[in-house]
Amino acid sequence: ENYKRDSIVSMVWSDSRCDECGEEFYNKYTLRNHKSNVVATLQHEWETLENKTSGFQLARFYLEGIHGLELDTEKAKNILIELTNMKYTPAFRELGMVFHFEGDQKNALKYWEDRCMRNEGYILYLVGLIYHRGTDGILKDRKKAIKYFYLAASENCEWARKMLTKHYKPILDKLGMTIPKRT
Repeated sequence: ENYKRDSIVSMVWSDSRCDECGEEFYNKYTLRNHKSNVVATLQHEWETLENKTSGFQLARFYLEGIHGLELDTEKAKNILIELTNMKYTPAFRELGMVFHFEGDQKNALKYWEDRCMRNEGYILYLVGLIYHRGTDGILKDRKKAIKYFYLAASENCEWARKMLTKHYKPILDKLGMTIPKRT
């Protein structure tokens, strides 16, 4: 009899963790409900209430193909574009990243420069890199490359520091500027 009780208790109270978002649940049944309810809740809040945070999270789920959703970059992009039209700043960063990884630097730059991400060294570095290389019909622009690398280095982006040191140090020296130190 103790054996039956102990096995039931362990089944109900065993720790379960969602492998996709890390949230902890006290049993596997609650975990299963969580996975289906999370998406339904986000979809309702986004489609009915136009909740920006829910829309953003839903787009990320589509980008990662988690919580029972198939990987669907187009659905994610459509949601993110709607969010940028609503001026939701995190969507500009995310949409720029989607375009960047698809190889569409022109559109990545459009979203990043529209709301250039202050305090986001990596994004500033990527914008600088696009201007440094010139790609997708975007002309090389040393002035803009230096500007964005400098801003990125100011946000502790080591890659930007390396680019400034390797490619633009003589120009910075002429201007009397120093490469920002790590803070």
